[in-house]
Amino acid sequence: MALLAKFGTIDFTANVLEWQESAPKRTNPQTAPRKDGVTLSEDPTYEARDVSVSIRVHGATADAALIALDAIVNNFPTGRDKLYKYTDRYLNAYFTGVENINFAGSIGDVLECTLRFLADDPYYYTATPIQDSQTGKIQGNTFVVNNTGLSIVFPTMTFRPSGGDMTSLKITNLTAAPLYPWAFQGTVIAGQDLIANFQNKTLTNNGVNSLGGWKTIGGTAASWLWLQAGNNTIEVTTLTPNNPPTLAVTTAFIP
Repeated sequence: MALLAKFGTIDFTANVLEWQESAPKRTNPQTAPRKDGVTLSEDPTYEARDVSVSIRVHGATADAALIALDAIVNNFPTGRDKLYKYTDRYLNAYFTGVENINFAGSIGDVLECTLRFLADDPYYYTATPIQDSQTGKIQGNTFVVNNTGLSIVFPTMTFRPSGGDMTSLKITNLTAAPLYPWAFQGTVIAGQDLIANFQNKTLTNNGVNSLGGWKTIGGTAASWLWLQAGNNTIEVTTLTPNNPPTLAVTTAFIP
């Protein structure tokens, strides 16, 4: 892990003086009702995270220093994008502006300012997906996902059936208690993605909201699957064993 100050494709690591961000706080409970009226979650969500990054740019003159600043901020994405703090993690954030511009140096050729960002989703995400070592051979097997952090994380799991359509899906973390499986009742077309985001509590099938076919077995609606610190043994089964899905896993966490 190394410092990486980067928003979208613009890397400004060499300019960073200081990085500050607000600690996320719980807000009022939010609910996500299913079509049958069952509440999927009553967990309080987190507020947005404010990020302030102090930077310094240089130029032969004050005008050149301003041009150097413009070369950074004018090329930032205009919408929501990845804001890296380290090489191994990022926030989903918006650039909201520049504050506290100050010229220094004997001829004003050094410019210092603060870049402001707003992460409406305050969770950090792993920069590289944790890939299933048994890709294409999940059916009837278990596989291990390693959470290298010190606290629980909520994964995003992307399933793509191979060889044909996939009917229904059951996911169980055999390591983390409580051992309540999550099940999807429906069909996923071969080559399309079923994406279960356990942090945001969403499920999409080929980009379409599919929470109506998503339920826990034996647990409560708030028992969304998580990964405990260290290795987690995950079991995945389907009703179409000849069409096992491939799997990619990313994780979200509050550091």
